[in-house]
Amino acid sequence: KARSEPMQAILRRLDMCDNFDIVLVSEETILNEDPAAWPVVECLIAFFSKGFPLDKCIAYCRLRNPRCINNVETQEVLKSRVAV
Repeated sequence: KARSEPMQAILRRLDMCDNFDIVLVSEETILNEDPAAWPVVECLIAFFSKGFPLDKCIAYCRLRNPRCINNVETQEVLKSRVAV
């Protein structure tokens, strides 16, 4: 999703501010590495999609406590049609 046009538009706007160092975490890292090995960031933008290990993202947020643009734990609830 980081390469999608909507996300690229968001990242371009953030980059124009010159207040952010944008770190894109590779799909390989997300899928294969323990969240403790992911880069440390102050702010996180993460959206659930099919195949995305949301549980690992939640573990990362609990470990590093970044500011989240969207609540990743709530995304777990939103995945469930029963809960929604």
